[in-house]
Amino acid sequence: AIGEKAFFGCMNLVEIGVDAASQHFVSKGNCLIERSTKRLLQGCSTSQIPVDGSVTEIGDYAFAGCRGLTSIHIPVTVNTIAGTAFTGCSGLESITASTGNTHYNAIDNCLIVSGTRTLLLGCKNSVIPADGSVIRIGNGAFSGSGVTTLAIPDAVTEIGEAAFEDCTSLESITVGSGITTAQALNPAAFDGCCSLGEIKVSENHPAFVVWQGCLIDQTTATLLLGSNNAKGKTEDGTLLNVTSIGAYAFAGRTLESFFIPKTVTSIGDFAFYGCKALSGITYEGDSEAWTSVTLGNAWYAFTAFKGKPSFAE
Repeated sequence: AIGEKAFFGCMNLVEIGVDAASQHFVSKGNCLIERSTKRLLQGCSTSQIPVDGSVTEIGDYAFAGCRGLTSIHIPVTVNTIAGTAFTGCSGLESITASTGNTHYNAIDNCLIVSGTRTLLLGCKNSVIPADGSVIRIGNGAFSGSGVTTLAIPDAVTEIGEAAFEDCTSLESITVGSGITTAQALNPAAFDGCCSLGEIKVSENHPAFVVWQGCLIDQTTATLLLGSNNAKGKTEDGTLLNVTSIGAYAFAGRTLESFFIPKTVTSIGDFAFYGCKALSGITYEGDSEAWTSVTLGNAWYAFTAFKGKPSFAE
């Protein structure tokens, strides 16, 4: 027996072998495979998934953290892939799948679950297809990848949990018109995107606008997502027009300061979490008004900010 995550975090792994006498496991293409289930338990940076039918399933965390893995091909026999299978493969550049596979297909370096039209895995060179073949970006789909710029097509209606978590190279994102609510965007989708400097929306978006590097839901007057360039106040004194700052809105960004208008009545959980350079927040109102602002769990944790803002009044 080999337990789950037995080799988790072995980033330098380049070779996997199995004793020829083993009745339970086999190694093919530097992939550790359980014979009875045909489950690929562990891969490495040199792995090539065998095409001989010996693998039908890719297990949880099988390739997680394999930073040296640059390409992956899904054979026709694979019918199950765990959502965590390729988490943190930051060096991945190419994703392909056999044309005869009825469960998965690959378009423009995106691995897609055919039945649900869910983008399961993306990489540095992914371009999300705009032809309707993707309507959902799955949980952790791009997590830890090297993607730098990405446009979410209008056909996409949901972005899963941690979909872009720790994409430290992601600089620009365009949100399509199919994403119209905070729930569809998923609050923690961009946690740890420390290079995010540009946020855009598709033309004539029905619900969202971008103001000074902030994605705002006009329906709820909520700041959903902020970039490194967000300020909260322009040089001529124009203020951010929102009543709430959403959960994880700035999580992991590199902004150093932020101005919060007194129209804001709530700040969500982890809103500025991990903004390590953030040392100052200015609140437009006075100390008494600040006490009426609802503050979420760990909203400024792991920042240089001490929790008490400067007051403009």
